[in-house]
Amino acid sequence: MVSRQRLRQTLSASASAGLATLVALLQGACARWAADRPSPGPPLPREAIEAQARATFEAAVLVKPRESSSADALATGLAPLLFCEATEGANGGAGVAPQVVFYRAGAAVWGGRAFPQMTYLWRGGDGPGAALRGVRVTLDSRGLPGIWEVLDGAAGERARVVFVGELIEQRARAALGGPLPGRRFAVETDPTASPETVVARVLDDGPALMGPEVYINASGRITGVTCRCMPPQVRRLLAMRWYELQPLPANDAQAALLMARWPEVTATLRLPPDF
Repeated sequence: MVSRQRLRQTLSASASAGLATLVALLQGACARWAADRPSPGPPLPREAIEAQARATFEAAVLVKPRESSSADALATGLAPLLFCEATEGANGGAGVAPQVVFYRAGAAVWGGRAFPQMTYLWRGGDGPGAALRGVRVTLDSRGLPGIWEVLDGAAGERARVVFVGELIEQRARAALGGPLPGRRFAVETDPTASPETVVARVLDDGPALMGPEVYINASGRITGVTCRCMPPQVRRLLAMRWYELQPLPANDAQAALLMARWPEVTATLRLPPDF
């Protein structure tokens, strides 16, 4: 029979080993997160971000979500239209057009309320190690899209590019005043509070629940986002393709690191009380 003292010693040793394993896992995850974090650098090129957000592609391929009975209703309703830039040697935009877009539902908290969110991610290249990119849509108090974030897992990407709806910007100006020094829009916080966050553009508010138009350049980078109610920033549409909308796997470590890279969007904007 095992004595109580030995049993306590065995359990203590097992607990210590388990704690050491947990600490090692957390240290590894933190090291990967720290390596992935945007490193400090020179001031953000705001003008360049704004210019590319308004740039028009000479030619593009439109990639739309394929109808799926298995996809979440909100995920389907907010699914983005992807305009993939087509250039010489770019295989008609096929090189950057994703075949699968993953989605995950979430929520942003503001003023004690939870606002539904939907995140869409795709791989910006071939293979499981390719950078994850995508957009996250946050609904406002009307239940319509009000904030669109660009998510980019590429190495060296440090700017957090955000687009907001016109109504939110108007309400922010009415409740909080005009833009703060060093900022262009009223919804932007003080530059020292969230220096990596840039509101690239204020978008028209859509009349109903609809997904955004997302612009992907020939290298796979997201350059802009617009409402579907706005004219497409494309001169020539060469072709149309479809992507499969699938739930984001719960164990996707790369996606977890990407979404943990930035704090909650409501904490990095100067939102009005009636957001």
